[in-house]
Amino acid sequence: LISNVAQLAGLAKLVNGGCNFDGKTVELSADINLNNMDWKAIGTLDKPFKGEFDGNGHLISNFIISDSAATYQGLFGYCESANIHDFNVITVAAL
Repeated sequence: LISNVAQLAGLAKLVNGGCNFDGKTVELSADINLNNMDWKAIGTLDKPFKGEFDGNGHLISNFIISDSAATYQGLFGYCESANIHDFNVITVAAL
């Protein structure tokens, strides 16, 4: 379960470090306000997210995407055979 900024950022760090979550489910248990954090997407071309992300109807808000050199950008960057559903996203800006 993910309920705060540190846990969501930790998911990104784990996936981008090579833990793809294949066969595992990650669930949001609260709305998360990223407080204008410069966000690094969950998953890269070489290290995609492959699990299930169930947002349970929650909101992830207020993050900035500023890496103009990155190919895959957003809350999730690159996914492969993933199931991502049931949440809302509001970004502050994509620079």
